[in-house]
Amino acid sequence: MYKRQTRNFTLLPTVSSSIVLPATAGGATSSLVAINSRAAADLIPVGSAPSGPPDDIILDNPLPVTIDADPPNAPELTLGQFVQPGNTVIIGGVASDPTSYVDRVEVSVNGGPFALATGTSLWAFPVDIPNQPSGAVPIVVRATDAVGYTNSANFSLTIDSVSPNVTLDLAAGGLRQVRRNAAGAWTLRLSGAVTDALAGVESLTFQVGTSANVVITPTGVLTTGIATDGSWLLDYPFSDPAFNLDPRPSGPITLTVTARDMALPDGNPTTQVIPFVIDMTPPTVKLLSHQNERLLTDGAVITGTDSAAYATVASVEYAFVDAATALTAGSALLNLPLNDLPGTVLFNNQGADPVRIYCLDESCPTSGEDGEDGTAARFDGVNDLLRTFEPLNLPESGLTTSLWFRTTCANCGRVRCPPAPQRRRRRWLRRCSRRRRCG
Repeated sequence: MYKRQTRNFTLLPTVSSSIVLPATAGGATSSLVAINSRAAADLIPVGSAPSGPPDDIILDNPLPVTIDADPPNAPELTLGQFVQPGNTVIIGGVASDPTSYVDRVEVSVNGGPFALATGTSLWAFPVDIPNQPSGAVPIVVRATDAVGYTNSANFSLTIDSVSPNVTLDLAAGGLRQVRRNAAGAWTLRLSGAVTDALAGVESLTFQVGTSANVVITPTGVLTTGIATDGSWLLDYPFSDPAFNLDPRPSGPITLTVTARDMALPDGNPTTQVIPFVIDMTPPTVKLLSHQNERLLTDGAVITGTDSAAYATVASVEYAFVDAATALTAGSALLNLPLNDLPGTVLFNNQGADPVRIYCLDESCPTSGEDGEDGTAARFDGVNDLLRTFEPLNLPESGLTTSLWFRTTCANCGRVRCPPAPQRRRRRWLRRCSRRRRCG
């Protein structure tokens, strides 16, 4: 495309003149072209004639111009594929043009006239959905670009009136324990499954007591959200400060679970409210038939009472321990409850000797496991090892070791208790999940 026009004219102060060159873009493809323009002038006194071609002032001003010869891309529907009946739903999507830009987006509902949507590259449009349990609403979305080319796409809004189905592993009135996470907050483990036959699952929302909502969404992976098969697993973290400050939170509490699907506007929500009991209080036992320092004889009957705040007492165990051992248990040189948080590398020592106990990297046991009293540490039996920062001064004789342990097999276990370097004995413990003393 090439056109040229040359004119001579005189410009006076506050006076302007225009040059108009009509042109038609040619070719069947979009392209970027430049319109080159040049202006030249001489400064001469009013009434004088120019002495030759103007050359005192020369201005070159190329102007880029885009030629758009193609229609917009087909518009897309990104919000509103599934809708709930009897609602005015805001659907939306995207529109684009490969060369210029989208000037407007229009929507036709159920064969009706086109109406202007809000926005262009991101557009939204309200649709009235009939109040029927199923069916579809046909729509046509049309995009128009800067030069008037159009492109349309047909969609069907599916009516979904059915809520998701949720199952979980907690029944009304059930008993649960909580455990600390690495941040020190109490957590409650919950699991279950959620499915939706039409729109698909959008989210699950959990709230326990007065703690904050926790929302999980489909991620395809069980450890980070809702798995592909609909199963889910959550360690619900309590945010209530009073609950987290309680060393043994116990009592009735309520879990609220809400499931939503992908249907607009609010996902056909379904809610379950489940009252249950958190029980972190151990049972109490009282000996009634005998007092301190009373002599026991063969055949004596030992009686007492037991009670628990929320659960039924499963069993009562007793053991005869040497009096000297029992009386010295309150002044232990080293006392490791091992009720530490997950990821612990410096362990809580409640003994009389304030030596610091730690572990290194791969040799650290797994803290935060279920234990006899709260949590425990799992040792892998290979290289897990606890160390001391400072020397631990122990006498060479007269020591007693008390520990609780659970093995990974049904009826096995071994603990070695060397109370002095010159006296090494092995004790074989053949009952799991019991407190043992050796010395």
